[in-house]
Amino acid sequence: MKKRSLFFCFVLGWGLLVTLSLHSCSDGGDPAPEDLDPIVTDRGTPQGDATSKVIGTSGGSLTSADGHLTLTVPEGALTTNTTVAIQPLSNHAPLGLGAAYRLSPEGTTFAKPVELKFHYDASVLGAASDEFLWITTQNTDGTWNAMLKSETNLDDKYVTVTTTHFSDWALGRFIDFVLTPSAPRVSVNKSVELRLTGFRRDNDDPNAMDELAPLVPIKDDGLDVLAPLTPIPRDIEKRMIQFRATKWALNGAAAPVSNSNGKLSGSGNMATYTAPAKAPNPKTVAVSVDLETSNKEGSKGHYMVVSNITVLENEYFLELTVDGQTYTYYQYGFNGSTVPDPTNFEIVNCGPIDDNKGIGVSAGYVRGDQYINIFLAELHQTGIGAQRVKCIYDEGDDDVSFTNIPGTVAYESDYVKREKVKDVCESESVCAEMTYNVEEFTGKPLSDVVVSFSGTIYEDTPDHADGCKTSTSHQVSGFFRLVYATMD
Repeated sequence: MKKRSLFFCFVLGWGLLVTLSLHSCSDGGDPAPEDLDPIVTDRGTPQGDATSKVIGTSGGSLTSADGHLTLTVPEGALTTNTTVAIQPLSNHAPLGLGAAYRLSPEGTTFAKPVELKFHYDASVLGAASDEFLWITTQNTDGTWNAMLKSETNLDDKYVTVTTTHFSDWALGRFIDFVLTPSAPRVSVNKSVELRLTGFRRDNDDPNAMDELAPLVPIKDDGLDVLAPLTPIPRDIEKRMIQFRATKWALNGAAAPVSNSNGKLSGSGNMATYTAPAKAPNPKTVAVSVDLETSNKEGSKGHYMVVSNITVLENEYFLELTVDGQTYTYYQYGFNGSTVPDPTNFEIVNCGPIDDNKGIGVSAGYVRGDQYINIFLAELHQTGIGAQRVKCIYDEGDDDVSFTNIPGTVAYESDYVKREKVKDVCESESVCAEMTYNVEEFTGKPLSDVVVSFSGTIYEDTPDHADGCKTSTSHQVSGFFRLVYATMD
């Protein structure tokens, strides 16, 4: 059975976000950086149904509605019967994966540690590697801590940790690239910077050896060698004390390289990718960096981190994925862009709702004289940051829909829960679980709008009603950078 144990102790900081954890903690003699600036985010908003169960002194277990988190309470951990619950949340953890979860009653403490087991699969991981997983928890002040001891079972695909308190918890990854701009998409002839960074222990912090302890982000000082915080092995000589970026590559070709997939130059912990004048086929390219680690014994380890970047023909676009199928739409008429073929094109437009306070998006594939698919979104809550899509059944006016044409039913951001009770079909209309993150929006004419979104939309047909079946769910995610084309 393949396992990997992490012995971490840190608060995530804005240096963001890559901690390479291999076999040890960094040496305590390293001076701590002057500034400690922990990441602070809003708390997650409820997504879907909570599960609950009364657990008493004999212990018990409870699993989230989506099956991705199991809580196990041992005998003697509770002194009285307690109704415990798991509520799925939007995940705002740095480099978070899947849903976050609120365990309640919040603030509950236990006489014995309870176990949290995060189950993962391809739908949770996406492009992330399960070699780089850990569990994080959010404090009441909005800061995030990584658990000292997260253990991954690579065979059975779960990550576990023990704790003595309830709060908000999330699965995440501890190593990745930081991209500027942040989205892993770039238009032709444009560039994106990639940076590998990490964290080291704040040696001045009195809690540095506690279960959760703050970490200082390693400064981007141009050094090729980084000293990461890594688990402490039993044999101190095996402690990994540094890692070095040894080779950058574009689709396997070592940098510096320039070909039909674009141009990549890299030095130390930073690289720059420039897209070609024409989008390659396939449109996604892989930028990778090889990492070499070493310890006091002279042993070396090797890891690879990969970022997949999509090259798009137009600077303004919507990229939409429904049930694993990706659709790309372009906004024409800005920066000299024009429709390439008036009988065969993909188009998206963005305009105002709510007197320029909201965002309206419409998109479709045009083939001849008809649309073969349509995406529509009305987003009324446009403050910067994460929002939950609130439909009419949640006292909101947000709406998201996707339709494949012709002859199909629209997938909507609300659905009908149905259950047959004594030969009577009982039904309830509810909002789908969907969130969106507004990265840029001012409401000003011709300004950029940047939004990402993910969640579930639903298909409801006459067969669902006739058979007393709940609407069929479909997974959706997307990202758009568009011009806010107001009439002002």
